[in-house]
This record gives sequence, C-alpha cells and structure tokens, in this order.
Amino acid sequence: TNAIQHPARSSCSYDVGFVFYKYFEGYGLFRGIVTEVDRGWNDNTKSRRVIYPADGDSEDLSVVELKSLAKIYPVEYYGNRRDVSGEKQFRLFQSNLEKTKRH
Repeated sequence: TNAIQHPARSSCSYDVGFVFYKYFEGYGLFRGIVTEVDRGWNDNTKSRRVIYPADGDSEDLSVVELKSLAKIYPVEYYGNRRDVSGEKQFRLFQSNLEKTKRH
C-alpha cells in the first residue's frame, strides 16, 4: 500500500497532521486530524484516514471534503482546541459566521 503515516504537517496538501472541524448532527462539532494518506488517488477519492480524538471515531475523507470542511469551520476561528463539541458551540460558530457575512 502507498499509505504514509509520518507526522509531517502541511495544511495546503491536507497531509498527515492536518487539523479540521466537522459537525455531526445531534453530537456537535469535533476536531479531526488526518492520520494517514493513501497516495496515488485524485482529490475526490477518500484517501485521507482521519480520527476524531474526542471519541476515537475515524473515517476516510477526500481532499475535496477536507477543503469544504476547512472553509465551513475555519481552524483559525477555533484555534487548536482539543474538542469543540455541543450545540452551543455550533450556534456560536453560526452566529459569528453570519456577522462576518454582513460585514
């Protein structure tokens, strides 16, 4: 397999170590980290193994999905918090996003 599991960090290539946030309906917003990359696929292929440290869940995402999540839930807003779960945090994010759109 072409999997890479080293801690190199690159926010532009969505490589191992890339941090993002994803909202799960009914559960809240969770920080995810790319832990493995299967090379040789295009941006639409689910080639990035990610883990959500708060609960240990994992899934495979594509570069396209990661780009979309990075736009919706910018890491710059949340910083590198360990976990930002819950409806309250999601509503806070949505409120701040609306304020940004109005300006």
